Amino acid sequence: MDWGGWAEEEVPPPTDADAPPVFDDPTDDVHPWELTPAEQRIYDAGFITGYELQSTAHTNEVAHLNHEADRLYRAAFDHRNCQCWKQHGT
Repeated sequence: MDWGGWAEEEVPPPTDADAPPVFDDPTDDVHPWELTPAEQRIYDAGFITGYELQSTAHTNEVAHLNHEADRLYRAAFDHRNCQCWKQHGT
């Protein structure tokens, strides 16, 4: 089989001209919100409370939702036990 010698051609390494165009940094327009010490304590307490609730109270609910999502995915897309899949192997 004749490949035309293309695989033997030397390809030059990429240069700066090959790089994609530079985009503006979107964080240039971001201005952080300065909190007072009292506001920071309230924010931190709310964050910690929300994190603790998510990690403890909703663990069973999240596990159930993950299980249900996996079950629905298998029912919709996993055809390994389906007749249509078994026909491909024969």
